[in-house]
Amino acid sequence: MANFYYNPAAVAIASAGLDLTTDLVMLLVNAGSDAENDRTVATISGFSPLNEHADASYTRKLLTNITIQQDDVNNRAEIHADDVVWPALAGSTVVAGVLYKKVGAGTFGDDATNIPIGWVDSGGFPKSPQGDAFTVQINAEGLAHLLA
Repeated sequence: MANFYYNPAAVAIASAGLDLTTDLVMLLVNAGSDAENDRTVATISGFSPLNEHADASYTRKLLTNITIQQDDVNNRAEIHADDVVWPALAGSTVVAGVLYKKVGAGTFGDDATNIPIGWVDSGGFPKSPQGDAFTVQINAEGLAHLLA
């Protein structure tokens, strides 16, 4: 499967209702996550099951150094961010990351209001954590593209 974006997020982006320059979070999922198949879900809590990665060393990660760049050659906008790194991740095989917009209080927002943006399975997925650094490498061409 390839990276894709959830329908409600596309509508919010197109209507300028979703700011992609702040409060983007990545969570990791294991096999069997509904996030792989249901593009119509409007909030993270809508995925059933989410099958979020479970390990004592795991936590969701806020994306850092988010920028949006205009790419005139390819007629698109590119969303860039730093690679996402978990210093010492163990547990079951991770099949993808789910990118979402944090909504609500707390470091990672509230899953009843957090907005799923995209499924990220490029960058070497599936990956089996070995208890050491686990990196989701963001493509040099950007995490996401908005075509003009």
